[in-house]
Amino acid sequence: MSDILSYFPTPPLDGPRGGQEAVMKEVESAIAAGYKMILIEAPVGFGKSAVAMAIARWSGSAHVLTPQKSLQDQYFEDFSMYSILMKGRSSYPCVFFETPDDAQAVRNRVTRGELMSVPRGDRHCGQGPCKDSPENYKRCTNFDGEKEHTPCPYSLAIDTASEKPIIIHNLHSYIYQTHFGNNFSPRKVMIIDEGHRIEGILRDFAKFSVSLPGMLGSDEERDKWTNFEDIGDWMSYFTEPRFVPEKEDDQKKYMERLGKLESLTNDFPNMWNRFAVSAEELGGLGVTRFELTPEKLGGLPQKLLYSGGDVTIIMSGTIYDKAMFCRDRGINQESAYFIRIGSTFPLASRPIIMKQDYMVDTSHKMWAENLPEIVTKLKKILEVFKDVKGLVHVPSYRAAFDLMQAMREPRLVTHAPEDSASRLQEFYASAGNQVYVSPTCQEGVDFKNDRARFQVILRIPYMNAGDEFIAMKLKTDFAWYNYQALITFGQQTGRINRSEKDFGVTILMDSRFPKFIGKNKSRLPKWFRDSIKES
Repeated sequence: MSDILSYFPTPPLDGPRGGQEAVMKEVESAIAAGYKMILIEAPVGFGKSAVAMAIARWSGSAHVLTPQKSLQDQYFEDFSMYSILMKGRSSYPCVFFETPDDAQAVRNRVTRGELMSVPRGDRHCGQGPCKDSPENYKRCTNFDGEKEHTPCPYSLAIDTASEKPIIIHNLHSYIYQTHFGNNFSPRKVMIIDEGHRIEGILRDFAKFSVSLPGMLGSDEERDKWTNFEDIGDWMSYFTEPRFVPEKEDDQKKYMERLGKLESLTNDFPNMWNRFAVSAEELGGLGVTRFELTPEKLGGLPQKLLYSGGDVTIIMSGTIYDKAMFCRDRGINQESAYFIRIGSTFPLASRPIIMKQDYMVDTSHKMWAENLPEIVTKLKKILEVFKDVKGLVHVPSYRAAFDLMQAMREPRLVTHAPEDSASRLQEFYASAGNQVYVSPTCQEGVDFKNDRARFQVILRIPYMNAGDEFIAMKLKTDFAWYNYQALITFGQQTGRINRSEKDFGVTILMDSRFPKFIGKNKSRLPKWFRDSIKES
């Protein structure tokens, strides 16, 4: 095998930087030494995607997975000459109602590996007439039998991608496509970017969700289902005749969902030793939505992800604790090779400020009582940064609303859940000194350069203890709860300072931060600790 440095993606890049060279050579050595699991922790701006593509090319074949479609698109935009894109059914248009010529034009685009997008409101392959019969994807019937059946765009995309050595997936679609379709054979390497997201995405996949008729909130009914501890009892409960839909099509879909749960319990029995149950009554609809969430993932990561490559490489800017990271993602830490890369950004351009003048208890418990003081201190921060744009991380949409109402500050802009993407783009394009207030900017967004010269982290990003699953974890595994907050905190700090020439200030408002950072000091890399300025 040739030297790995010769596979660095030039074009489009000019060549590897020093840190990238070091990582690639270390990966090469680790694989040569027989390691099958390699973890890479590298900060924002390091260029992990270029390293990933170099490793993929050097290996000869690879699955490259990202948690976000936006990051997946960025990979393909940068490295389309070396790879092909594969998404889920909703990203490909259904051509059932198209003319043969138009349908073929779509298929030609898919075959060329061009990025597909389905305009809002258009029918996609997850909504077509064959959606309930996956075997029909192989022969779209849009020609009404007058001509030979040809593959639909989604089926064709799978077939086309399967033949390519390097495929760029998002985690969600890869998991579903491999679990339910066995569509993609293993490659030499499986590369997972933003690997801190693995646990949450796999747990969402394993989660069983179902909406049942009836307002299941009576004392008698509630006593019944809250006392189930065995997953088998729950499955029996859901198959009671009163819950099974009468219509044949609805009944088929319902039983398929139960079948998925049964399959998971059979394949991974230890995963369901403990699980959280939540029930939400959908007001006025006479329906209760149940969710069953397993505490452990068991062998799910290995079967659905790590088996996709002879070698698995997981990258993230926020691993922090190798033992915790491995434990919660089904990795044997003793056999995993860990690479930690320091920041190459100048220390002076990335300060994290813990200043008592700016700090106040912003916890959920003290929020209402301390809101006037929070407003006063936030106004003081805004005055310091009066000429530049900024970002304020808030814990919820409710907190954003409270802050906007109390501040009455024209500089502040926020968004609702349904318009977050459009409002973010408007903010990026805006001039002046606007400040973006958001509960959803922990990761996957880029406030580079003048998009934000400062950011405020209003509260330690602990997960919502009112959630049944989080409450269960808190009783048995507080270390996990703390670790999740640490990862999110690290991701928040990385939203500004996106390159070596960039600069920006992070300000911590929550008065609990000094204790939180002190407790986690040994987990944080030295370059991060050096950024923290306390006064």
